[in-house]
Amino acid sequence: MKFSNVGLFSLLVLIEFTMALAEDLPIQDKPAGRMRVETYLPEVTDHWWNPDIERLGYKLGYIIDADIEGILFKTLEGKLKLGKDSSQGSILDSECYAHQIAQMDPHLDAGKVKIKRSEIETACQQVVSPWNFSSLHHDFLKDLQKSDTSPVLLYYRKYRYYPITQSDSIVEKVIPVDPHYPLPRTSMNVLDRYWFAKNFHYKMGFKDGRVVDAVLNGVVRDTYELLIQLGDSGNNFMRVSVTYRDMFDFIVECMASGKLLRIYYLELFGMEGTPKSLIFGYQTDYRVYQVDVLNQAMEIE
Repeated sequence: MKFSNVGLFSLLVLIEFTMALAEDLPIQDKPAGRMRVETYLPEVTDHWWNPDIERLGYKLGYIIDADIEGILFKTLEGKLKLGKDSSQGSILDSECYAHQIAQMDPHLDAGKVKIKRSEIETACQQVVSPWNFSSLHHDFLKDLQKSDTSPVLLYYRKYRYYPITQSDSIVEKVIPVDPHYPLPRTSMNVLDRYWFAKNFHYKMGFKDGRVVDAVLNGVVRDTYELLIQLGDSGNNFMRVSVTYRDMFDFIVECMASGKLLRIYYLELFGMEGTPKSLIFGYQTDYRVYQVDVLNQAMEIE
């Protein structure tokens, strides 16, 4: 049986694409020898049993407002300033941007296209800090008041609809950030697991910053997603994705320490990243493959 050159090329492309998909399947099995203190940091686990949960995970920052509100049914309502020394930070909503770009008039000249793209980028900014949250645990108010000048880690669930509170983001646990948190290691590298992407990618790089949001996002196609505050402080944020649960768990433990991190990533080609996002639900084309813990911690404000 003979294959044409086109047929052979198509077969090779199919094999490579299958390999690329296989290595990037979000891994959620609990790794052997996991060192996290389970009673201290709640696990971020699959939530298929409740499709109303949009995502769950952790946010890191400083409380700027918290009080008990309501008349007949009282709830805790508050705001968290993400990371360190942020005022009002925002990032580009990639779905909004792609949709608006697709709707743009194709007959515009180059000058007008540039102006229109700038307008769309401004219109599609998504505010990420400060972050509004709610809770049914009134006793958290004392913990939050104690932490009004110290960083905290909040474990939360984001519901699609939660009618009895002002926010759909419900805090389940308040964890004081401890710069002496006993991290199991100071560095983690999973590059060898990306046996396809480490050789075929658009770019490799690193960013110094703090992970201020780490979530398991989605229901059926659930993926690990991070929001990084770039640098030691400020209003610049970046989204990246994580494939492996043990890497995600290590990053959450780093959040509990408040330490600055050096985060290494692969940026996938569009022809590789887009299908993976459609199939698995990844929010970005970035994959974290290494994290180094730096010494700088968050202080009392």
